[in-house]
Amino acid sequence: MLRQTLSLGSPSGRMELHQKLAPPIANSTEEVKSHKVERKELSDELLRQVSYFVENEFPSRPYSDLEILEHIRREGYQDIDRIDIARARSRLRIKPSSQRYFK
Repeated sequence: MLRQTLSLGSPSGRMELHQKLAPPIANSTEEVKSHKVERKELSDELLRQVSYFVENEFPSRPYSDLEILEHIRREGYQDIDRIDIARARSRLRIKPSSQRYFK
């Protein structure tokens, strides 16, 4: 099998293209499994908080996920992220703010 290489000029000199490619990220499935991020379970209280803020928002100016997050963090939940708000909203079957707008 023929292998063609392409030479590239760079400030440090000429290099073959295959030298510029990054090595594989993981060598085994065990390495891939060790990099998985654990998902936090959504508490019932967090779901109630998200539901409360959406129910009490102005229909002409619904809260974004970031705004809901700011309100909930003021209530004492510091270890949650915007993605947790989006997951809670999805679990509660609440549409994104762009789809909750009413004139």
